[in-house]
Amino acid sequence: MNAINLTDEERVRLSQLFSNFDEGDVIAVPEICSVLEAHLSSEGGREQRRLHDDIEALLEATSVDESYVLRARDVVARVRDRVEA
Repeated sequence: MNAINLTDEERVRLSQLFSNFDEGDVIAVPEICSVLEAHLSSEGGREQRRLHDDIEALLEATSVDESYVLRARDVVARVRDRVEA
């Protein structure tokens, strides 16, 4: 996190969000990105530009994963209804 200056509170929050993500919580990603994006300047250096690119890629990948998770939940619910009927 050397590319941006974060408060101690933000570092703790990001650490919690990263842990949530590591446990499979893809819903944490938009908040991770939001905290980080708040500190990126439009005239940032190379590391900030790389971080911005990573944030964009993460949001894109997560939207696909989140869509998959939502579709999978629907299918599982239908299967569960049929099995338990």
